[in-house]
Amino acid sequence: MDAPRDPTLGAAYDAHYAAENFFGYRDWLYRPFVRSLARRAGLEPGARVLDLGCGQGQFTALFHDLGCEAHGVDLSPAGIRSARSTYRGSRLSFAVGDALELACREEFDCAFARSCSLYNRDDFAADRRVTDRFLDYVRPGGVCIFDYHTSLDPRRRSSTWRHHTLSDLERHFAAYPGTETFFTLRVETLALGARALGPRASRTTAALSRAFGLGGELVAIVRKQRAARVA
Repeated sequence: MDAPRDPTLGAAYDAHYAAENFFGYRDWLYRPFVRSLARRAGLEPGARVLDLGCGQGQFTALFHDLGCEAHGVDLSPAGIRSARSTYRGSRLSFAVGDALELACREEFDCAFARSCSLYNRDDFAADRRVTDRFLDYVRPGGVCIFDYHTSLDPRRRSSTWRHHTLSDLERHFAAYPGTETFFTLRVETLALGARALGPRASRTTAALSRAFGLGGELVAIVRKQRAARVA
């Protein structure tokens, strides 16, 4: 796998993760969102989930709380230390590792990546090498869940974070048959659950993000195709 990466990235995140819950994730918002996302993706209790770029482990733990066997991997030793000290469970584990170079293949029911820095690239729409690698970890019939924080307001600018658009998302995942792509503000899952997710609801939430600069999530649910039977 020859996808470009920043050699200083691990050290930068080590500095960030000296603070508890560096990104300020709010349990009341993300717990119903992840539950709805898992339901939309068809994940059942007992599913093996690989959280790629897990950081301090918040999302790995949320999948574990849904009854999944959840494994978090991150390049940052400080992030993994924080995750291990904060979250514990019999079917929950964390390891330091490069998300592009894991020694496993087709072992998981789901590969999940939330705002992974490997996707924070200007050529995201056209370069599918990271997604292809993540799909290598998923068994045939399993899913890869792409989840990326963004604002669709064209006036929003950041020197460090690319605010990808719905068009970028659709172009990137057009190569994967049967993939669902949509945008969500997350908060609507509090009342509507998985019904709040999907292309139809996406039209409303995307319009709100563009008009008011609201942040939300670009999501793609990629179902790995089973190999065709040989007659």
